[in-house]
Amino acid sequence: MTRQGFHREIEDLQQEILRMGSMVEDAIHRAITSLKTQDLDLAAAIIDGDDKIDAMEQDIEEKCLKLIALQQPLAKDLRTISTILKTVTDLERIGDQANNIAEITLRIGHEPLIKPLIDIPRMAEMSQRMVKESLDAFVNQDVDLARKVCRDDEPVDQLYSDLFDELMGFILEGGDVHRATQAINLLFVARYLERVADHATNIGERVIYMVTGERVAHQLKKGAMAAAGPAIPPAGGQMGDPVAGRADRQSRQVAPVAAERAQFPDASACRLLLQKYQLPDGIQRHSGQVARVATALGEELQRRGVALSLGLVQAAAWLHDIGKSPRAGEERKRLGHARVSARIVRQEGYPQLAAVVEKHVLDTIVDPAQAPATWEEKIVFYADKVVTDRVISLAERFADLRRRYPGIGGLLDRAEGPTRQLEAELFGLLGVEPAAFLRRLQAAHPEPPGSGEIPGSGD
Repeated sequence: MTRQGFHREIEDLQQEILRMGSMVEDAIHRAITSLKTQDLDLAAAIIDGDDKIDAMEQDIEEKCLKLIALQQPLAKDLRTISTILKTVTDLERIGDQANNIAEITLRIGHEPLIKPLIDIPRMAEMSQRMVKESLDAFVNQDVDLARKVCRDDEPVDQLYSDLFDELMGFILEGGDVHRATQAINLLFVARYLERVADHATNIGERVIYMVTGERVAHQLKKGAMAAAGPAIPPAGGQMGDPVAGRADRQSRQVAPVAAERAQFPDASACRLLLQKYQLPDGIQRHSGQVARVATALGEELQRRGVALSLGLVQAAAWLHDIGKSPRAGEERKRLGHARVSARIVRQEGYPQLAAVVEKHVLDTIVDPAQAPATWEEKIVFYADKVVTDRVISLAERFADLRRRYPGIGGLLDRAEGPTRQLEAELFGLLGVEPAAFLRRLQAAHPEPPGSGEIPGSGD
């Protein structure tokens, strides 16, 4: 193939990207229309049409790989094919979000909507525009337009945050299960649209790299977050509630956490997943407390130069007990809740969380081959052990477990020593006594009576 032929192939791929983009834009538009009008036939048609988008992704990928193998492109040509490969993945995932919204429409059925759908269609319109502009920037190699797409993600995030607060009000007011269930479903729709905007942002960032060679992934968001407030709270300050203080905590997160945003679910998404899998209130509150302790510990370790993923810590702490879902049934009895938790987070699209949630139980620490090894695994394991209905010491926790579960005394005897060694490792790096750290955390976040775990939720 001549160079002229090679560039003609590239142009053909660009046109295929535009056709695929048009398909996913239309899928999002029709998905929101089906939700607003409660058109179940349209929702079913969207789900049936998802296979066409998947097939187009595979076809474009194969053509890109063939070009790389036969032409061995360099410099901008290689960046262009790399951008096409990654863009087609983002477009396929946008199609998946349309499919997810259609499934929500079928789930709601013809139930009366709990509120007029105003912000969700507006959010969809903003996200669709970002997708269109990101593809325009790709075809026209328009760096300025690509940067605009990246900046436009922030208003979508803000609208999602506002919707989260409004719909959580329906959930928390109690008294009407159907209203609360529909609010949860609408929250998922808002979350899916927020992810569409994220995928459009990814495309914009890759266009900048394709044209200039400059890697700007996440840099624009980092700047926006840095402008929102101080990067790290003072050592004696409050760490922020993972749900009620969501906006406050986001304004204080360090830059690496912003870069992880597309990888891990934030606190609001984790809460939605716990609701989706029907976790009892006691386990949900326990998970929030564990996330609070794990986040505080992770932040302190990061301040002392420990390289770890705070986004991974937060998400795994929130979801470590999701395997206790009533829907797990016999699977939980057969495998144990930790393995079910790992299976669920993989199924939900977060495979990086699986190893961390699977290693939070005592059984793992007694086996050197299975014991928590990464900082993220150690932090989540430890945080789960010092949370019951309040933040307590390891000595109190093991005494409590021995009193409640005399039948596992042998396991507790084997696990207590390694657990104390893990604690010594963590707090040796911090240079503080565990008791002082935990007292400060408990003082900052006292829990109301009865808000802790149910028996056995942290074993």
